[in-house]
Amino acid sequence: MRIKIITDSVADIPKDIAEKLNIAVVPLSVHFGSTSYRDGVDLTTDEFFEKLSKSKRLPTTSQVNPGEFKKVFEDHLEEYDHLICITMSQAMSGTYKAANIAKEFIGTEKIDIYDSKAISFGFGLIVIEAARSAKNGNSLDQIKESIKYNIENLENLFIVDTLEYLKKGGRLSSAEAFVGSVLKIKPVITINDGKLESIDKIRGRKRVINYFVDYIKKNEYDLSDKTIGLFRAVDHDYLNKLITVINEQFDVKEIIQSEVGTVVGTHSGPGCLAMVFIK
Repeated sequence: MRIKIITDSVADIPKDIAEKLNIAVVPLSVHFGSTSYRDGVDLTTDEFFEKLSKSKRLPTTSQVNPGEFKKVFEDHLEEYDHLICITMSQAMSGTYKAANIAKEFIGTEKIDIYDSKAISFGFGLIVIEAARSAKNGNSLDQIKESIKYNIENLENLFIVDTLEYLKKGGRLSSAEAFVGSVLKIKPVITINDGKLESIDKIRGRKRVINYFVDYIKKNEYDLSDKTIGLFRAVDHDYLNKLITVINEQFDVKEIIQSEVGTVVGTHSGPGCLAMVFIK
C-alpha cells in the first residue's frame, strides 16, 4: 500500500527532510498589511524576522482553507492508496477543521486526519516519524497507532526570549511585558491538551540552556537512543550551544535542527529556543 503523509507548514519541517521523506507541506499565510506571504515559501525565516523587526504592527496569519486541502488531497489520491494528514493543534487554529471539511467534500475513507495537539517542530517530529514509518513499508494500522502514541507522548518545551510579541498579539498586558523586560524574564511554555501553558519563568538569558538540562534530569527522562528536535528563531549560536550541551549530557541517537517559521515566529518573536521529543 502506498501511503502519503501530508501536513501544514506550521510543522516547520526542514525542507531537505520533507523532500527526502516525500512529505507534502501545505502552507499557511502571513500578512503584513495588504501583502501576503506563504509560510515557508515566499519568505525565508531571516527575511521574515527582518520585516517583523521593522513592522509597527504585528502581522496577521491565516489558516489553510478547505479548498486548498481539497486540491492537495485530490492530487495525491490519484497516486496513493491512502493519505494521512497531521495538522497543528485545533485549539490554536482552524486548519484541522479545514482539512476535515475537505475530506467530507471529497467523500472518501482513504484519508485520515489527526490533530497533533502541538505547534511548530513539536508536531513536525510526529510527522517525520510517520513518514519514516511509511517509507519503511509499515502497515497503515501500524503507522496510525504510532501517530496516536506519539501525539499523546510528545514533550514540548519552549523558552521565549522576548515578551514584546506576546504583548503585541494581545496575550500579555503592556504592564506585564514592561515588568518582564526590566527583570529580563523568560517565560517557559509547554503544550497541554493542545494549548499553550506557562509553567515557569527564568530570569536572564544565561540560565536558559541549563534549564533544558535540569528539566530533563528533574523529570528523569531517558533520552538514550532518542530522536530530539531542537529549534530556534533567528539565533544560530544560541541553538548551537544547546546542541553541544545536550550531546555532552545525554546519549541521544539523533538531533534534528529546525527553524521557527513565519506563522509561529509572528507570536514568539526572535530568540525563541525549544526542545521536543517523544517520552
